[in-house]
Amino acid sequence: MGAAAAGDVELRPNLSGSLFNGPWTRGGSYSPTLRAREPYRQAKGDHSHLLRLEGVWLKEATARVFLGETLGYGTLDLSTLNRPGPSGQQAPLSPQPVFGLGQTQELTTETSAGLDWYLSRSLTLGTAAGFLYGGGADPASRVNLKLQSTIKGAARVSWQASARDAVGVELAGQYVRFFLAPASATSPAYPGARFVIPELSARYTRQLSPNTSGEATVGLTGLFGQLASTNPQSERPFLSAKEGRHGS
Repeated sequence: MGAAAAGDVELRPNLSGSLFNGPWTRGGSYSPTLRAREPYRQAKGDHSHLLRLEGVWLKEATARVFLGETLGYGTLDLSTLNRPGPSGQQAPLSPQPVFGLGQTQELTTETSAGLDWYLSRSLTLGTAAGFLYGGGADPASRVNLKLQSTIKGAARVSWQASARDAVGVELAGQYVRFFLAPASATSPAYPGARFVIPELSARYTRQLSPNTSGEATVGLTGLFGQLASTNPQSERPFLSAKEGRHGS
């Protein structure tokens, strides 16, 4: 028997700014991440960069509209995921071989929009939608990080029950598609896995003091879809429970 462990050292500074003009707020942020994988074993450095631009229109006590665009780029070293264990066996971190080991380039873009309605002084209805596309930034990287497109949607109701208590219920969903090969002028993209991910959650928040709050969240997440296959009957449904979380 053998054991394996992995540890990362990560540094993530953030630079952000906003410009206010009447009901409009325009803002942006840049957040680089520098990560050293298992620095006590070998020098493996990863880096990623997240740039976000956002515009918000807010009419007091009526509605809030927001638009956002996020661009992410990074380099991830996957070689430690396939590191042999002490007995020469595959490390428990990755029971299946990882192909194309080494530096993997990732590029993603995400567009989001939403609308919050203030139905009363204590009740808010929020809706949001988004589209994400990305994966490996070059053909070699797509061996590990397949191209994917994701459509997201969410609706939530928030109720401020009292000055210290708030309750929220949210229903969200995602439709995720992976592509095994990029499309060309003569051949369309080979279809990969497709999944639908519904989520239902409820949250209770209690303000314990001006600087401290407690929160409990419970929910249910489902995963239904089809793995990459030419067989149309290869539907494999999944269902998993989302654990409750407590924090302060």
